[in-house]
Amino acid sequence: MTSNQAQQQGTADGAQGRGKIGDQHHSSAELWCDGVCAAVQQWRGDGMWVYDGPAGLKAFAWRIELGDEATALRAAQLLTVGLTGARQVGTRVVVAGISDGHAPTWAFDP
Repeated sequence: MTSNQAQQQGTADGAQGRGKIGDQHHSSAELWCDGVCAAVQQWRGDGMWVYDGPAGLKAFAWRIELGDEATALRAAQLLTVGLTGARQVGTRVVVAGISDGHAPTWAFDP
């Protein structure tokens, strides 16, 4: 077998192996990744703002515009796993916080 034939055989075997993996049950990590991929495909744009406040406080707001409300809700649920300040606002997901640990209510206005 030449190296080219071996490479082609390896590619064919790899494709068959991927098909077998795809037929198995999804783990929770795979389902999380599926949700993230769906959100990324609906991504329309985003913006991030950082503010200096009184007494040295800092605040930030990250607004992510998605294609529809269902995708925004799912994305907010996924982001809430690690961030307490993630919320759906229409077709947007807003992630916001203040350096004192509070969420700035103004950031979630439509």
